[in-house]
Amino acid sequence: MSFWWRVAEFFGFERPTSSAPQFEIDAGSIPAQIFGLESYSSTIGPAPKVARREAIQVPAVKRGRDLIAGEIGSIPFRLLDTENVTHVSSLLDQPERNHPRSITMTRLVEDLLFEGKAYWWTRERDYRNYPAYVWRVDPCSQVDVDGYLHVSMPNGDEVKVPPRDYVLFESPTDGILDAGARAIRTYLKLSAAADRYADSPLPQGYFTPRPDADPDQTDVEDFLDDWTKARQTRADAYVPGLVDYKTLQWDPEKLQLDAARSAAVVEIGRVLGIDPEDLGVSTTSRTYQNSQDRRISKINESIGMYVSAIQERLSMPDITPRGYRVLADFNGFLRADDLSRFQVYKLGITMGIYDRNAVAEREGLPQPTFAMPRPALPAGSDSTSREAT
Repeated sequence: MSFWWRVAEFFGFERPTSSAPQFEIDAGSIPAQIFGLESYSSTIGPAPKVARREAIQVPAVKRGRDLIAGEIGSIPFRLLDTENVTHVSSLLDQPERNHPRSITMTRLVEDLLFEGKAYWWTRERDYRNYPAYVWRVDPCSQVDVDGYLHVSMPNGDEVKVPPRDYVLFESPTDGILDAGARAIRTYLKLSAAADRYADSPLPQGYFTPRPDADPDQTDVEDFLDDWTKARQTRADAYVPGLVDYKTLQWDPEKLQLDAARSAAVVEIGRVLGIDPEDLGVSTTSRTYQNSQDRRISKINESIGMYVSAIQERLSMPDITPRGYRVLADFNGFLRADDLSRFQVYKLGITMGIYDRNAVAEREGLPQPTFAMPRPALPAGSDSTSREAT
């Protein structure tokens, strides 16, 4: 306690206990649901939504975003007719004029992953009046009661986009900024605790004044500043006679901050639907899988639902003409090794499923200029009747 407060208390002034604003909630007129609680006595209220800027600083979230949004962004989408013939589509080849297709699709999946929804604003249409080029819109943009999308422009103006001029993509699951808010905040708190230990130089402990000492608060702050500065220049310390120094009985290792952060990463992986091994947490429950099997597992467990939501939305009649549909082409994503691929091609040619032109197309090679030989007939078969057929 400082000298001046002692003088003030002598004349009857009371020292304030807190400078923070105080207020009370009228529980009778303000329901607890406004604050996200079942009741004011609830101890398990939902954690508030995390901002994307905070969440992306968590390495597990950043890695999960790259594994889901980045991999889907590299998968091409094809416009197919009823006979599975691929047709050219400017919207699928390059949705935004000034951005590559992979960038636009990655950001689309990122919006679905974080916010649970995404918007495309139709800027140009083709000769059939279907969307040809779009703009990505902030997924936090609001839609009014009339269905108009309010878009904030770079110059500060706000544009009301009618329902027919924007495309709403919806995620089949909740955005991780809501669903994973508790797990992400837990990791951020644990990381902040570890940072505090990293910033505090050794030795770590606390000071207690001796009975004959009564330091002023300002003097205490100056003393601690001098102590911190001295510890940054030398390891050995000198404790003045007016205080006693006591070392702490715990450290980051005893607090198990690293283990707690690994547990938080596992929880984030569960929210994302990603194997903890892919987020850097070693587990012993995995069975052996080759790279293609792991990619198939990714489609089934994490990225498949986002791909289905996107291709089904792009296949709806306001975007794609009737009789056409949009499908994701996983051929490159599930690409096996050379030996396995050509064994499959050989079997497909023998069965008549593939021809050499189809094989060249799948491999990205020029079309052969020679005709494909007929498959050999089984021994004892009638070649005349076979050719007639």
